[in-house]
Amino acid sequence: MRLVPLIWVSDPFEAKVLAARLGAEGIVWQLRGNVDSLYPVGGGIELLVDESDLDEARTVLALDPLDDDAPTSSRPAWPFLAFAVVVLVIVSWARLMAVT
Repeated sequence: MRLVPLIWVSDPFEAKVLAARLGAEGIVWQLRGNVDSLYPVGGGIELLVDESDLDEARTVLALDPLDDDAPTSSRPAWPFLAFAVVVLVIVSWARLMAVT
């Protein structure tokens, strides 16, 4: 069994709903990523399916394989960058308060 990415989503609830839909059709799936983390900042969630079930999974979830606007398995960089900026601001503020 070789798991391949089907879709990338940023919301854990959405990922679980899509996975449940696939499971109801008998399609084996796996979620990877920030599924049940206490910290919402991260790369999102990747839904993987067995390579032999990829076409059926796309059909079940009504995903168009040629749709350029559909989510893909590539992870966006903006959540990480936003987190880094917030940490930088907090650290800078803390150092400024320590000097004063």
